[in-house]
Amino acid sequence: MQPMSVTVGPIAAASANNICLTQTPTSSLTINGALASGGVATLDVQRRVLITTTADESSKTFTVTGTNWAGNTISQTITGPNATTGATTISFKTVTSITISAAAAGSLTVGTNGVADSPWVRFD
Repeated sequence: MQPMSVTVGPIAAASANNICLTQTPTSSLTINGALASGGVATLDVQRRVLITTTADESSKTFTVTGTNWAGNTISQTITGPNATTGATTISFKTVTSITISAAAAGSLTVGTNGVADSPWVRFD
């Protein structure tokens, strides 16, 4: 049997605001980070979405909608973090919308983790 070598990368580093720059939303967040074009954030590989808050948002929920690596629409609702960072448990290839259930108490950003979170990593 021949040894196999696999090279992965480069994979972009984590970023706290590559999906949404600092904002204090009342309902829908503006997707305006470095990965955004036309209101859609397209990630290099599918990743978990990170929401970083400056205030206690734990009484609110955030709904993240987008697609997975196969282009299927996916969505997840998570509880807001309390002046820290919260993350989705599923991974997104694109983010098409993020909503908050009530007006934010403080500013927040939305970004991505620094790891490709998928049982199959695709580099198209």
